[in-house]
Amino acid sequence: MKILEVIHHLQSLGSRPENTVDALISGNDENEVTGIATTFMPTVAVLQRACQRHINLVIAHESPFYNHRPDAHAVDDPVYLNKMQILADAHMALFRLHDTLHRRDPDWIAQAVVHELDWDSYVTNSTIATTLPFQTHLLEIPEMSLKTLAGYVKQRLRVPFVRVVGDLNMSCRRIGLLPGYSGTGALVIPFFRQAKLDVVIVGEGPEWEAPEYVRDAVLQGSYLGLVVVGHLASEAAGMKLLAQHLQRVFSHLNTEYLDDSSPFVLF
Repeated sequence: MKILEVIHHLQSLGSRPENTVDALISGNDENEVTGIATTFMPTVAVLQRACQRHINLVIAHESPFYNHRPDAHAVDDPVYLNKMQILADAHMALFRLHDTLHRRDPDWIAQAVVHELDWDSYVTNSTIATTLPFQTHLLEIPEMSLKTLAGYVKQRLRVPFVRVVGDLNMSCRRIGLLPGYSGTGALVIPFFRQAKLDVVIVGEGPEWEAPEYVRDAVLQGSYLGLVVVGHLASEAAGMKLLAQHLQRVFSHLNTEYLDDSSPFVLF
């Protein structure tokens, strides 16, 4: 089977905007597939492990080159050039699959996180009109404190820490989920109001926007909470789910999820 055939299947999973970032970044799509790996971030370590496993098609959610869109200025950077050389030496095809997954209804990545949290049965069927540019999940979980909720999310997503804003003793029930870089004030603030949420769980966002909004809201008497889990932790489950899906579709090919840890060290 050729790499192009796998790419065609990936493109059939959802729609893409005209200026999509989904694209074959390296490699020849006419080559035969020797193995498939999905990953959140195609780090050097992930690419090296793919080579060791004789995998020549890596499907990554995020860009390998440190910018959401191709950066013309990066072509003179040694780290960029070395990474390109690793891909070339391995004759590896690297396909980025980002927009297609997020534009499914519901968002593939958010759906996978809900499953990872074991909250599938708590997804509400109510339709809430929001200004979000994508479809995500609203959940009504069993009532618990913000402290208990944060600990549960930390444990289920297997992360060393989460960051929390709000009164740790507040009661939480209505939860909104915004994975990835969706923790901006422009998304989080109206989401709280429009969906009547107690807590929003986000991947990441500017620290001076949504976190400061929640802090001020609490001081004004509102019971709101924000849980920040990190970009990788909020989206990796979606790429694990993709690996399982591709293994079912292309059962004759070895397909696996390759993970890497957060780049941050607790100090």
